[in-house]
Amino acid sequence: MKTLKGIKTTISGNKLTLTADIVDKDYSAFRTQQQTIVHAASDNIRHHRHLQIAECGVMVKTPGKRVGFVLEKQDLIDIATGIEPLLSYAPVATNKLDKTLTVKINSELTPDFQWQVSMDGQVWSNVPGQTTTTLDKSTVKAGQRVRLKATSPAGEMITETVVV
Repeated sequence: MKTLKGIKTTISGNKLTLTADIVDKDYSAFRTQQQTIVHAASDNIRHHRHLQIAECGVMVKTPGKRVGFVLEKQDLIDIATGIEPLLSYAPVATNKLDKTLTVKINSELTPDFQWQVSMDGQVWSNVPGQTTTTLDKSTVKAGQRVRLKATSPAGEMITETVVV
């Protein structure tokens, strides 16, 4: 069966462009249906297809043939959150910020990163050029407080503070 690999969504105005590799994958263990819907071609009612919704995704196939297309669950979610970012969630740090000054971020959407610095923990300013998940220690002074702000269309997350 065919499926997509490496889906990228691009939105410009009201136009969605999907870019992906079309690959063959064995779905013989596709647990059929939570639900199967038969859909006849509108101009040839004898040609029908099955739309099967299962745990791993959505499959479209013609009965009696070993051909079909599967859109895996995570790919469908990636497309949906690309179109409507509010279906996603704000970035989440998956580790505690420590002296390594590296943060691992979990996000369905690609976030923007910005390291910030403060002397008092009240007034924060951006560290110029520091826009990855690892802070270059040479860009801050000893005794300064630092944090990482991760922002996506679904929201933002700010790590706890660490003193350098």
